[in-house]
Amino acid sequence: MSLRYIEGSLRRINENSIGFKLINYIESGAGYINLKVLLDGEDVTEESSIKIGGQEERKVKPYMFVSSNYGDEVAVTISREKPIRKGPHKIKVECTIDMLGFYSTEFEGEV
Repeated sequence: MSLRYIEGSLRRINENSIGFKLINYIESGAGYINLKVLLDGEDVTEESSIKIGGQEERKVKPYMFVSSNYGDEVAVTISREKPIRKGPHKIKVECTIDMLGFYSTEFEGEV
């Protein structure tokens, strides 16, 4: 069971925003999660949004209710008030799911 980065999905949306995609290889279901997004070690959770499968995109909150099917694509967007520098970045996503445990994925890429 894992939350896996889709290789090559990291992209620049505009000067202040980047996006990437993950795949839910954890489980199908609905429940409360605690999601944390780190960009180069800085917590950008409150500047992030997610779109799970065909659902509407919504802002990430530290403790939020989500539903997802196994294999769903999870699009993550980080939108900052300041420009995100061009070049390599390290991104980490941490997710704690009630009654299922802790999952994380970490990757590096260039935008």
